[in-house]
Amino acid sequence: MQRAERGNSQVSVAALDLDDFKAVNDVYGHPCGDEVLVHVAHHLASGKRAYDVAARTGGEEFALILPGASAVTARLMVERLLAALRAAPVRCAGTGPLHITFSAGVAVCKGSIPCSAEKLMAFADEALYEAKRAGKNRVMISRKSPGAPYDRSTMVQSQEKQILFSGKE
Repeated sequence: MQRAERGNSQVSVAALDLDDFKAVNDVYGHPCGDEVLVHVAHHLASGKRAYDVAARTGGEEFALILPGASAVTARLMVERLLAALRAAPVRCAGTGPLHITFSAGVAVCKGSIPCSAEKLMAFADEALYEAKRAGKNRVMISRKSPGAPYDRSTMVQSQEKQILFSGKE
């Protein structure tokens, strides 16, 4: 985030949560659940760019840190990872192929606007839960910006716009 701020770049974060993972543990057992987690971790690590960071943040939750990626680029990258994961079923001992999906939320910190890691992750989490509510197996972009609010004191007000564009006072 500091590098993005210094370089007037951007950084995106994607919060991922495996869909219906509890059912995998309940139906196939925790060893199979562990295999699924390893499969997903390997999939994310091998599918990301060299300078991206993939991490397991807890339980069946993962995160991607995507330096330089806009919200749209990050969404496309995460959708590509989701499609590839759907196409690569997991085979646990004694089971048929398990098709794993995740829901994800993406948030972006843009350029020179300072933002905190906590807010960035919180907005990605909000977008993740929006994806879950919308039916899972999808990627949503946060509509919120974790940066500082704009200083509205220097903005042109509507009455001033009328004067500027009409030439009348």
